[in-house]
Amino acid sequence: TSTRALVGFEALARWHHPTRGLILPGDFISLAEETGLISVLGLRILEDACAQLAEWKKMLPMLSALTMSVNVSRKQLTSISLVDQVQDILVRTGVEAHHLKLEITESTVMDSPRQANEVLTRLRDMNVQLHVDDFGTGQSSLCMLEDLPLDGMKLDSSFADGLTGADGQSLVFDAVAMLARGLNVPLVAEGIETEGQLHRLKEIGCEFAQGYLFGRPMDAKAATSLLLAIPSMQSRAA
Repeated sequence: TSTRALVGFEALARWHHPTRGLILPGDFISLAEETGLISVLGLRILEDACAQLAEWKKMLPMLSALTMSVNVSRKQLTSISLVDQVQDILVRTGVEAHHLKLEITESTVMDSPRQANEVLTRLRDMNVQLHVDDFGTGQSSLCMLEDLPLDGMKLDSSFADGLTGADGQSLVFDAVAMLARGLNVPLVAEGIETEGQLHRLKEIGCEFAQGYLFGRPMDAKAATSLLLAIPSMQSRAA
């Protein structure tokens, strides 16, 4: 938020249906979970995302620190095989573990805390980054958060509207920012759409943000064009 520099991407699932057109994850992820396809789908997304990240790093060495965030489902997180699967994908794509951020929701961890903690600990030992996604929407335990091997927290986009409220609505952001500092992890604000929201984030000390203010969801081709424009943008700024 302090420099407005692009530090990474989040891989988003989209289904290009032959007759219904573009279908968003809210309409098919639950079905994938019910049918058991979520694990296969999740691994496919993870591998595609890591392969794309490797391609970008090869194309643009100056962006060697670029990261990729990928969501992990409840079924994946409770399977110890996820650790070996992630390791295999990292080796085959050549992506360094600390450039991969796996995002998990509060409810996913709360459903099976012991199994989830074991998997997360092993992933953390590999140097994969772990972030709690959509923080504030589940029924999390603050004590549990303290015990989890976390590298970051993402505050749900539903809280973004209160950032510029004149009646103290942004107090929740202040509180969560303080919590993140106490846990010694960075805080990412989702759903940022206005300059006013970004300004408030800087005041609070929130380090990272994502949302329509910076860019709408795009395919790999459009993202590549965006990245290719970064060197020229930096040279003009200099």
